[in-house]
Amino acid sequence: MGYDENSFPAYFQEERKWVGMDVEVIRRLIQGAGLTYHPVSMKFPRLHKDLRMGVVHLVPNLTKTAKRSEDMEWIGPVRTTAIALLCRPERLSITIETYDDLERAVRDTQLRIAYVTATSFSESFERRLADEAFVRSLFFVSEKATAARMTKAGRVLGFFYDDLEAAAIMQQPEMAKLEGFDGLAIHDFRIPGSEGGVYIGMSKRLPDAVRTALQQEFQTIQQNGELDAIISRWTEADNAANAADQSSILNPSSSQR
Repeated sequence: MGYDENSFPAYFQEERKWVGMDVEVIRRLIQGAGLTYHPVSMKFPRLHKDLRMGVVHLVPNLTKTAKRSEDMEWIGPVRTTAIALLCRPERLSITIETYDDLERAVRDTQLRIAYVTATSFSESFERRLADEAFVRSLFFVSEKATAARMTKAGRVLGFFYDDLEAAAIMQQPEMAKLEGFDGLAIHDFRIPGSEGGVYIGMSKRLPDAVRTALQQEFQTIQQNGELDAIISRWTEADNAANAADQSSILNPSSSQR
């Protein structure tokens, strides 16, 4: 089971253990299928490479694309979301509805958009990355923490992030500060084509029987309401606060501090 960096509320570390919304879903699927798992943590480009090779077998919180489907089969969608532009509050008044508007905003402000290397948001975004002019509007970084710091410092216009996760983080001041999202806002712009499902990717090197068992367990929790209960516990304001309060990630003595 492969995780990238902390991505509240999907997955994050508490006392060196992975917890969160997607972690609960995966544990339920694995338990129901009669399997066991071992979590590993690394940057996403390495995760994707190891998944393609069959060293890592499951990766949560992914956008489904044709390119990734060459190496993965999919569980889900686990939930529906879209990829938003996160920026400083004073940038919310900038009208951005299309990719052309986004490039125009970069030119007008002379601030690029921070883009976390190897992330994928939609097929239209992948096509846009083949456009050299569009790529010049991006500032490539290795992790979201860097993108958030640069945005708050005014060095970039903003960065792209899951709107559901961003809203959950910003609902809690302590979590927002911990994740570096304090002082940021969610712009109206959504990456075209990103509106849709968030999935768990499965390596095609997993045995057919294992993939089938996991898919069947997902259908079970989807139909009996368990999936909705897990998602709402982590994304609805009051429930998310209660879930996070149970974690030492908000405790000054936590290893995350």
